[in-house]
Amino acid sequence: MKLLKIKNISKDFIIDVGSIYNINVESLSYYHKLIFSVLYEDSSYFTYSENYAEKNLSKYALIIVDPMNIDPNSKKILTALYKKLQSSISEEDRNTVDKVNSINLELLNKISLNMDLPMDYETDLDLTKILTLYKFSFQIEVENYLHKLVTFIKANLEVFSYNLIISFNLLPLLNESEIELFQQELKLLGLSLINVQLVRKTSNKIVDSVTIDDDLCEF
Repeated sequence: MKLLKIKNISKDFIIDVGSIYNINVESLSYYHKLIFSVLYEDSSYFTYSENYAEKNLSKYALIIVDPMNIDPNSKKILTALYKKLQSSISEEDRNTVDKVNSINLELLNKISLNMDLPMDYETDLDLTKILTLYKFSFQIEVENYLHKLVTFIKANLEVFSYNLIISFNLLPLLNESEIELFQQELKLLGLSLINVQLVRKTSNKIVDSVTIDDDLCEF
């Protein structure tokens, strides 16, 4: 059994494929503590376990603190992707890289001879450098926010072994039908979602607030 416990919350969050939990938090200080705990990998607030054995949450959970700032081609994802591809290429592919490097070095040597000053350049070439040179990345065709979100999650799963997503204020960005579609995607991807949502019921006298409803009417 996969289980997530959250400090000061008695409920056990059982990590079943396709399950979606939403936690409404009114306490601003507690909300901040939850965010900081995942940002700085403080295990005192989120405890993840499998068959009652505690695990490192960062290895099993995709953390989305800012749901509007998601990029399938982030530096973290591409670095991990390149490392994975570099370690998995065949001996034949390595020989191909060596041949390409040999041709490139001949060209660089020829160019350097035409310079008045001695030239310096790297002589080693690996797959990672080739992938970077050609900007090897995930193709992104954003139809809507849900599509971008799913693409981001799939890109992470190419290189990381996540079975859980912990997000902050993500669900309010999806309408009811999109949440149903999102749940279907989670099932296909073998994931569960726990969303933490800040709910502020108090008003501030110095803030001039305007509310826009579903009909784009303001009041």
